[in-house]
Amino acid sequence: MFGYNGKILRVDLSRENIKEEKLDEKFLRKFMGGTALGAHYLMKETKKGLHPLENEAILFFGTGPLTCSGLPGHSRFIGCGKSPLTGIWGEAHAGGFFSPELKKSGYDGLIVTGAAAQPKYLWIHDGICEIKDAMRLWGMYTGDVEKEIRNEVGIKAEVLSIGPAGEKQVPIANIIVDRNRALGRCGFGALMGAKKLKAIAAKGTGTVEWADPKNLREKVRELARRIGKENENFGKYGTAGIVKPLSQLAILPTKNFQNGSYEKANDISGEKMVDTILVRRDTCSDCTIGCKRVVKCTKEVHGWDVSEEYGGPEYETVASFGSLLLNSSLPAIARANQICNMYGVDTISAGVIIAFVLEGLERGLISEKDVGYRVNWGDEKGIIRLLEDIVENKGFGTIAGKGVKHMAQMLGKDAGSFAVQVKGLEVAMHEPRGKKGLGLNYATANRGGCHVASYHDTFFTKNTEPLLGAPEKMDRYGIEGKARMIAKTQDFCVLGNSLIVCQFTHQYGAIKVPELLQLVNLATGFDYSLEEFFEIGERGFILQRMFNEREGCIEDGLPPRFHTPLPEVTDKGVITHEEFTQMLSEYYSIRGIDPNGRIKNETITRLGLDAYKL
Repeated sequence: MFGYNGKILRVDLSRENIKEEKLDEKFLRKFMGGTALGAHYLMKETKKGLHPLENEAILFFGTGPLTCSGLPGHSRFIGCGKSPLTGIWGEAHAGGFFSPELKKSGYDGLIVTGAAAQPKYLWIHDGICEIKDAMRLWGMYTGDVEKEIRNEVGIKAEVLSIGPAGEKQVPIANIIVDRNRALGRCGFGALMGAKKLKAIAAKGTGTVEWADPKNLREKVRELARRIGKENENFGKYGTAGIVKPLSQLAILPTKNFQNGSYEKANDISGEKMVDTILVRRDTCSDCTIGCKRVVKCTKEVHGWDVSEEYGGPEYETVASFGSLLLNSSLPAIARANQICNMYGVDTISAGVIIAFVLEGLERGLISEKDVGYRVNWGDEKGIIRLLEDIVENKGFGTIAGKGVKHMAQMLGKDAGSFAVQVKGLEVAMHEPRGKKGLGLNYATANRGGCHVASYHDTFFTKNTEPLLGAPEKMDRYGIEGKARMIAKTQDFCVLGNSLIVCQFTHQYGAIKVPELLQLVNLATGFDYSLEEFFEIGERGFILQRMFNEREGCIEDGLPPRFHTPLPEVTDKGVITHEEFTQMLSEYYSIRGIDPNGRIKNETITRLGLDAYKL
């Protein structure tokens, strides 16, 4: 078998049972790896209605056939499970160095079930998995956990771990990888906390066999040069380099999505970070972009202490703790990023939650007495204090940490009108009223308000790609052709997250669709056709939607805020109910979904998913 080890590692923490499961080549050709493979296991092994934190809940970590290929972005991996935050399909992606070590250890993926009686961590190395005591690690910050584990095993293992927020099962807790990267969304830190699983460490010396190693190496070298060149700005300014352009386009989430531009965007931009607090760039395994930031601040100079150990804020964090809260202090944003990485908390959800609280205070639905202290828009000290309450699960933070949907339901009245969430997941830092296809994606993405489940309209204002549903350049404010574009790029993103590779390598046009197909065929020898290739993505997407449908979730809607005009562009910066209804109807027709949002039987049969029917 080429491109794979042909094995999944299974760990039952309740019984402390470890076993290997062989993967069939025909099965892998159908599901590939990553998110599509995770959807298979969740549908097969998760009982309908199972609480996400019950012992029987599974947590799947998956690599793909391009992992260890040397292609920039090959070090991504995926975590899948039933989300403790939303109760439906959940997935999270991360880069760094963990994924290649898991694969070099001999495994294409890992499934964790059960719950330990006392804290444990897993040590995976060259075909061996040990369940080790983690009592002394419980309560530690993520960076300290990594140091302690490396000291104990005696080598530079790659570590993913949870912080105190995951231990306390805060619903927005995440899993931190390499101290400063995150399986950030859907609350999987809480799932690990419920399982008393503090960390997973991996180190391998194995190699992967490729179907055509010579031509694969040549193609990877060619693409590595191109990817680095075409992403120079991401390398220079990091992902926060898009802050100013988005503000100029009136699509930078500002003041809880009340506005699309921020007058102090320059103060929180990637350029400002380079000029002030950046100390160096970081990168993931074999990547030629170098978009990761490493920053340092001191209280004496900047007002906040921020260590290099926890990296630096990416765009999502800059926006969610910056413009979204009217906070122009880049050092305070960096401090918030460090707190989230230390404790293990999703920066997107945390920022949107705080924005909801600030607007609730402004509207009088939440009182200063409820929170316990005064906090206002742009109040960096109050924002950090509220974040600390959330990550420590104390005071008002015990309520806020449950998420925007929970708070809106608890408050009642018109709280839902400013709760910016879809399917219970707080919406990411990309304003859809200036790119309306993205709004359709938010509504239909299987994990909820997800910005990486499809391409964005802005890509197709400059590019055409018939294979991705965009034969012509598109108007980002228009709705024509958006349903097909979103359906096709959703499938392609599932495909990319099954390979699994970083979206920066393909979503910005560096790798073309046929080239990605060529890479997979060179790696695996499967000789996929283009049609079969895309079908893997569609199969994975529909299987995830089947999971949600089984759990009673067939809602495909947007928060009310996106149906109100952006002040900067009131004439076109709004997704009207009529526009949304038209896009959704077209989308259902393209997808093979009935008008009630249920997947048609013929769609399920066509994709070979009859065995997963309800």
